[in-house]
Formats: sequence, C-alpha cells, structure tokens
Amino acid sequence: MLPPQFRQQVNDVRVTLDGRERRLFDLLCVAGHLGRSLPMPSATADQRGRKGSAPQADACRRTNAKWHRTRVGGDECSRRALSNSQAPPAPGKDDYRLLRVLLGNASIALAPDCHVPTDPILLVAWKTIVALFARLYRSAIRPLGGRMLAVDRRLMKAVGKALGLAVEPGYEARYNFYARQGDYFWPHPDDPEYAVNVLVCLDHKRPATGTGSAPLAYRPDGSVERCELTPGNAIAFEARGLVHAREPMRRGERMTMPSINVNAI
Repeated sequence: MLPPQFRQQVNDVRVTLDGRERRLFDLLCVAGHLGRSLPMPSATADQRGRKGSAPQADACRRTNAKWHRTRVGGDECSRRALSNSQAPPAPGKDDYRLLRVLLGNASIALAPDCHVPTDPILLVAWKTIVALFARLYRSAIRPLGGRMLAVDRRLMKAVGKALGLAVEPGYEARYNFYARQGDYFWPHPDDPEYAVNVLVCLDHKRPATGTGSAPLAYRPDGSVERCELTPGNAIAFEARGLVHAREPMRRGERMTMPSINVNAI
C-alpha cells in the first residue's frame, strides 16, 4: 500500500495502462516505496543482503513474476508505461512531481549497493528509471575547477559554462560528511526542485592502499562513470535527471564535501 500522498498521481497514470506496461509501472512504484522506506546508509547498516541481490530486490521480484514472463524490453516500457509522466512540466507547474519523487526512489531499492542489478527483471526496471530521468530532465555531468568557487557569481558562471545552461543561485547548501568505513549513498535522482547540484571536495583522506570512494553517474546506455575529486576540485551535474550515487568509503578514508543547489533560469 502506497503512502496517501502518492496514490492519486499513481492511480491517474495506472488506469491508462494495461498488461505488461501496468506490471512494469507497478514494479517501479513498489521499488520506489521500498527505496523511501530504507534507512540512510551507514557503516553499521549494510543494505545489500546476500551477495548479488538485496532483500528489497527480492520483494520487487516476487510482486512481478508474471511480468518477468513477458520478456519485454526496457526501452519499449519506458516509452509506453510512463508516457503520462515523461513530458517536462510547464514553467511554474509540475502536476506529476510526487510521482516523479516516488519513481526516483525506485533506483535506491533496485541498486542499494550502487551496483547495477543483473537480475533480468530488475535490470529492465533499472534501465527504465535511468532512461526516464535522463529524458525528463537534462543529465550532464562535468568537472569544474575548484578555485572558481570562492565567489558565488563566478560559481554560476563556471556551472553555466560547463553545462551549457543558464543558472542562478539556489540559496541552499549543505555539508556531506563521510567519516566511517562503509558510508555511501545509494543511486538516486535529486528532487526536481533544483536543476543542478555542485559538489566541492574540501578534504579527502584517502585509504592507505587502493583507490578512494568516488561519486558515480549512471548513464542510459548502461555505463557507469566514476568522478573522483581531489581537495579543491568540484563537479556540477544536472541532478534531477541524472541517477547518481557514492561508492562506499574504505578503511581509513574520510571526506568532507559541500553540496550546493543551483537553479536553471
């Protein structure tokens, strides 16, 4: 049973679907609800379950055994099953914002350990979500020089130049602290309220051996891009259209990283 705030928008889309498109839509809604229900990841709360699968993924799989037998491709389903929520909203209006928030959380349950699922059902669902948000919104990601971030006006200029997008300050920022082995963040698109997110690496104590943790960007073609940052550097990405995550921190690793929200003009 979905929380009350999502039911109307889910039902508005669901009644327009039938057969395998409806079953895929149901799977994504179940995954979105499960993703919202998971506790925030930490070193003491590993969400992965047994190797190669997550308990949440098992729940999604059990609800969609019939859909599995249809052998339908993800591209077709993403075009048809979600057609009512694919058009970008009119300026100042987003009738399907709650539905998009729910579906955005599906990526958490489908890949809680940051690894693209290999199960055939969950892989199609995953590809559908990644392609959907890349189609709903712009989803570029580009490196930024760190020294240009000291003055807000220069930050907006750097972001706009890197992404080819006119932007203005979002007047909201937060600090992200990753302090324990295993700390990470699962795959997700951001709330549609802000168009761009800028991550600035202030400090990164790397592990004694091997590479450190890095942000991940998931592309519709199935590729996964690692975006390693060193202190003083930054990346800007169109966070509401790009499914992204952070790899688990390794033993002895620490990181401090402000997150700055930016609006599109």
